[in-house]
Amino acid sequence: MPFFGASRETPVISAAATVPAQPAGRSRSDDFPAAGTGLDSGEATTSEELARRAGAGCVESFTALMARHGGGVFNYLLRMTGNSHDAEDLTQETFLKVFRSLERADAPVAFTAWLFTIARRTALNHFRAARPVGELDPETASGTPDPAAVAAAADDRCSLWALAKRLKRPQFEALWLRYAEGLSVKEIARVMRLHSIHVRVLLHRGRQHLARRLAAAPGPAGLHSLRRHPETLVP
Repeated sequence: MPFFGASRETPVISAAATVPAQPAGRSRSDDFPAAGTGLDSGEATTSEELARRAGAGCVESFTALMARHGGGVFNYLLRMTGNSHDAEDLTQETFLKVFRSLERADAPVAFTAWLFTIARRTALNHFRAARPVGELDPETASGTPDPAAVAAAADDRCSLWALAKRLKRPQFEALWLRYAEGLSVKEIARVMRLHSIHVRVLLHRGRQHLARRLAAAPGPAGLHSLRRHPETLVP
């Protein structure tokens, strides 16, 4: 859980706000504590309302936002970086930016899309600083193998997402945001700064390419239906 110092302007967000890589089928914030300590029955309170309260000075509401969305942000950044330590640092940096933004401006209308937009920009800035020239490549972004990432890769070697990660980065990112995080096409377009039509093309081509990879790859019998119907992609 996050904790805060005496000043609201510089909250201290602990590393406990991040989680290790989740096994296949647990890509979201399953291991985070339920949001809503001292709030209106947790999930009954929308993220937008929690953001509004956090911007008005309610630290408890911001804590609930981290509990609700921290796991999803961490897993998204882990798949962007391939390194759990970088993902933890970037998750903390993301939520620090969120906290400061909520202080300065009104709460966003669509909090989740806004949050992942900040997370994506934070990751891209991280890679620009580390490698000024060249396109972000989530397969090779990390300089050295990370034990947590290696362990996760071993567990997921034959999984759908392991194959999906071999796609072009924009296709993989669009698929991840759509099916692992549950964002709409419009929200993905906002996060990736693309037109909705472009996002639909990425999703369509990503599913097609993934279907071909699934057809060529040995795997459990449970993947056979996905080979025939890639539109049913799930984490």
